Amino acid sequence: MTDYDQLVLILRRATGIANEMAKELARLYYDIWKTIDLTDDFQANKKRILKVYSEYDMKSSLNAKLLPIATASIAGAVAVIPELTTIPTTKKMVNDSMAIIMPESNISTNDLIARTKGVSQSQVVNYTKQAIDEGWTSRELRKALSVSESSTKKHVDTIARTSVNAVSNNSRMQLYKANDDMIDRVIYSATLDSRTSNHCSVLDGKVFYLEDAPVIPGHPNCRSSYVMLLKGEDAQEVIDDLLPRPAVVPKNEEQYEKQGLTTSTGKTRKPSKTDRSPLKGTQSNSESYESWLRKMPEYYQEDIIGVEATKEFNKGASLKSVINVSPITEKELNKAIN
Repeated sequence: MTDYDQLVLILRRATGIANEMAKELARLYYDIWKTIDLTDDFQANKKRILKVYSEYDMKSSLNAKLLPIATASIAGAVAVIPELTTIPTTKKMVNDSMAIIMPESNISTNDLIARTKGVSQSQVVNYTKQAIDEGWTSRELRKALSVSESSTKKHVDTIARTSVNAVSNNSRMQLYKANDDMIDRVIYSATLDSRTSNHCSVLDGKVFYLEDAPVIPGHPNCRSSYVMLLKGEDAQEVIDDLLPRPAVVPKNEEQYEKQGLTTSTGKTRKPSKTDRSPLKGTQSNSESYESWLRKMPEYYQEDIIGVEATKEFNKGASLKSVINVSPITEKELNKAIN
């Protein structure tokens, strides 16, 4: 099993962590609901709500779950190359991983946690004020809180997946740097499907020296990883050894258009992780995301990079030249979170 395969297995742990965090979130909202007294005034209720939130430490709870991820990630790399000198996993390693600024979004995973908690708290406070002002029943308030819980859960899922990738890749990068007498380069490996970001699709397959390697994760929900290169090792041979790569592709244009990928306005949208019906898993011998995308049907290319970009791309223009790879703005980020 390669270090790439082991990283993929580690990333699967994100689902379990997301489920654990969802249970903690459900407990938070239940405790909030129980502490609210609709016969009391708003300020008294707000004080109790803020107290419950102050005791809800998502960051510490998550970091405890992530420490074994760092340990497993390092152990996996050493299992591939036993000659590597291992390094200890520490709470600082996890904390540092969570504080790394993701280049495409210009925020850290810790920022995601703080903003998610802040948005959730604001929603609950506002619902409570509305409930008192309008004379809601306790059941009506619980229904409103469930809406807030559902939206917050989506952000929690993003936090879990992003943090696992941050810790697994950063801990390995620390191991590589501690063994720079043996390892001097890494290969950027993205995922071959329609959900891959512009940022990662352009970097896929590129070889970087350790000191120049872009940060992974590059953005929330990033699924990219690094494959190590030993000194003197031929990068192309290693890339060839990783083939075929897992990929997700459309079955055919008719299924792609009819099976849930067209909105009520008639505008197509990308498949999501919960909407894969028109897609199928396959294997690809493409060495990079760009070479993979060139093999895809034109209608699929258009859905990923746009109509005009597809025209230029199929005339021979590079992927990087036809897509926008600049970071999203603070305004766009806040809109997405809220």
